[in-house]
Amino acid sequence: MHSARRWFRLAAAASALLILAWAPNASAQTGDSDVTLVYVNKTQIFQQTSSASPTPAPSPFTIRLGANGLPTRPNAISSGFFQKPGSPALLTLNSDGAGNVFLDGGRFPTLAALNAAFPNGTYQFNLQTATAPAGYGPSVTINNDLYPTATPRITSGTWATGGLQIEATQAFTFQWPTFVTNFPTPNIFLQIVDDTGVLVFSRSLAATTTSVVMPANTLVAGRYYTASLRFRHPQLQFQDTFTSWIATYARQTDFTIATIGGVPTITGPSEVLATVGQFFVYQVIASNHPFSYSSTALPPGLNFNSTLGVIHGIPTSPGTTSVQLTAQNIDGVSAPVTLMPTIQAAPTAGPIITSSTSALGYTGRPFKFQVVAKPATPAARITATGLPPGLVLNPITGIISGATNQVGSFPVNLTVRDGNFSVSGFLQVTFTNDLDYPAITNADTVTVPRGQPFTYVITTGASDPADPVVFSMVGTLPPGLSFNATTGTISGTYTGPFQQNNAVSPSEGGGDPPIVKELSGGALLGSIQLFGTNSHGTSTFQLLFLAPPSGAVNISTRVLVGIGENVLIGGFIITGSAPKVVIIRAIGPSLGIPTALQDPILQLNNSSGGTVTNDDWKATQEQIIRDTTIPPPDNREAAIVIALDPGNYTAIVSGKGGGTGIGLVEVYDLGTASVDPATKAQIAQISTRGNVLTGDNCMIGGFIVSGVTTKVIVRAIGPSLINSGITNTLQDTTLELRNSNGALVRFNDDWESDPVQRQAIIDTTVPPTDSRESAAVDSLVPGAYTAIVRGKNDTTGVALVEVYALQ
Repeated sequence: MHSARRWFRLAAAASALLILAWAPNASAQTGDSDVTLVYVNKTQIFQQTSSASPTPAPSPFTIRLGANGLPTRPNAISSGFFQKPGSPALLTLNSDGAGNVFLDGGRFPTLAALNAAFPNGTYQFNLQTATAPAGYGPSVTINNDLYPTATPRITSGTWATGGLQIEATQAFTFQWPTFVTNFPTPNIFLQIVDDTGVLVFSRSLAATTTSVVMPANTLVAGRYYTASLRFRHPQLQFQDTFTSWIATYARQTDFTIATIGGVPTITGPSEVLATVGQFFVYQVIASNHPFSYSSTALPPGLNFNSTLGVIHGIPTSPGTTSVQLTAQNIDGVSAPVTLMPTIQAAPTAGPIITSSTSALGYTGRPFKFQVVAKPATPAARITATGLPPGLVLNPITGIISGATNQVGSFPVNLTVRDGNFSVSGFLQVTFTNDLDYPAITNADTVTVPRGQPFTYVITTGASDPADPVVFSMVGTLPPGLSFNATTGTISGTYTGPFQQNNAVSPSEGGGDPPIVKELSGGALLGSIQLFGTNSHGTSTFQLLFLAPPSGAVNISTRVLVGIGENVLIGGFIITGSAPKVVIIRAIGPSLGIPTALQDPILQLNNSSGGTVTNDDWKATQEQIIRDTTIPPPDNREAAIVIALDPGNYTAIVSGKGGGTGIGLVEVYDLGTASVDPATKAQIAQISTRGNVLTGDNCMIGGFIVSGVTTKVIVRAIGPSLINSGITNTLQDTTLELRNSNGALVRFNDDWESDPVQRQAIIDTTVPPTDSRESAAVDSLVPGAYTAIVRGKNDTTGVALVEVYALQ
């Protein structure tokens, strides 16, 4: 359920309780018969997730102010405004649709920040009411930051995984420490709302009270509730027969209640498969909110977490073991359930599955899991049985994806075949329809640049601020990274080699670029298993760390897009031993220039005649494109994410309806499409053809060198295009190669004009065929580069800019 709605219900209920706190008195002042309460409440919020002392909530300071109308007259207050102390500005109060007006001022990290936004002092109200006279202008003064010194805390009951467990069919006594105040009573409020935001239990109590009994069957078994215990210091300023004016400082502790309806029942796969020497994880799935789990002896190398109900570790010897599992809650211990883990010996040759064996997601939402095997050849293929309906496995990449509506925990049997070799594996996939369950929703693979700051903040679907998620992990992070369990953040600067189990490229130490590249996009640096826990249970999640693609990557060209022969044509080559995953983007309106192509269309062709087309990027692959983290900024722009076999490809950018303007074609390297992330594939060349004009309408090719110093040749081709049937070719090209700071790295007019460069260009085996064409060869350090192609003496025509990553 949405936390904003829940917080609104809590705050509204708190205001209602304030009305009950005062009996009418005679007063010399005059109230308004349509208004029962005018209030300013400043509150500090805490969270309680165990029997320990509550902790401040994120941004714990809040303010709510407003006025309540007569309950029997829904339209008693038609509108309302207020002024802050010392400010002439008139601010609007919102209507709740029931005749009350209010403003929730938001959350503030410190008391100073709250008081800066909403100072202490006198708040002047201007209320429009139903009964004449229609205007009512009370004022409420709040001063001195008189928050209670005591923090509310529930001291009774059993806490588990962040929530207070209550047997719904029995009466429950809430207890808390003594709160002493010399302010009028009652000053203690306990309230409970259900998971739809409905108030189901509330009590207003004297400050000397230390407990209250909730009758049996007030709550419903199997549901979650948000509760608040509030201590307050009220400052009553005015009261007559109709209206009370109250300012309040309060401390409030929020907590989650999980109701129990019996002893736990354990479900989930009963037969599982693990491999000697490979990480294994299994999650015990049980109903009725267990607070502890137990198991009999596990196979050597495996451990049991009795709080999370997770088996994990690296098995050390083969065999089959019978394990008895139980779970316990406040109603008792479950019946034992038998788990039969079979530990298979590691294969002596061929691939081995190295990915995690457990994952959890939400029903009806996109799910993704990467199966990893190594060492595997590009011929390796993976199959799976037992996937819930809606999930599919890509046999080449090992990615399980899709969405399912099946609730439960399912055994999935995996098989990797690579030539004559075959290996089996196991995966437990669990799906819940409880949207407050702390399922981790981040990308399950992240790219970690070497020597640069890196941050990964774990997020979950759970959104209840009263039920915070606690994170934990098992496994080893890549060197230089650390895990903060409190904030759920992985951060640091990666200091290890670009790829584990491979030699580091000589160029990393300043030597010459390697003749054959050691590294490919997506090289696996390591993996961990993350866990998120709140009152709803524990989720589990595999996180893979990948090296960024190395060499010349993320290649783009900008040019004026015309019609006919003058469309933008980008060609590129994939080399290596496996498919390469790329995103191709056609950018126009987001360039932010008046002459931009307003609605680009992207067409991708392969050498065999296959074609993929996209107009607006959200039309076909929206979620996949978003998952790359680099979707086009404008909905009219086009993009395609695709795994491409080694070969030649052409990306054609044109304007919808014959539109023209400056456009940009980009090819981003997203990694190698293989079960084994160490398999090599690379974007080796991009060449873009377009109409070169003058000034800003020249041709601009951009590319990024990533990871290692990379030797490239850049060519500006013009006159020789006549051999391809192009009649309006650029007759004499010039080439500028600039770095990310705009500094000139190389300039060339005619490629044979520089003897040293001439020989280097010839040695690449791809020199231009016309002496008027331009080229440059250089070993470039990691960074962004731009190749600018112009016509000599401002001539114009069709030209080609090419970037080759040299092997």
